[in-house]
Amino acid sequence: MEKLNRIVSLMVIDAGLVALAGFVALVIRFETISKIPLQYFEAFSSYIVVFVVVRVACFYLFGLYNRLWRYA
Repeated sequence: MEKLNRIVSLMVIDAGLVALAGFVALVIRFETISKIPLQYFEAFSSYIVVFVVVRVACFYLFGLYNRLWRYA
């Protein structure tokens, strides 16, 4: 049970960081949050869910969560 909690916790952290990285990329591109055009923000908000799910699924399928702390 402890291993499952650890894996779920790492997945949630990764999902948040992936979403944050995408948003920070938009902010860097347009220099401030207020300058982001609405069309870009709408596209970001519609694709970020798919992107996060695919990224976390890839991490899980490649065994990143099982081997992460073995070498730390």
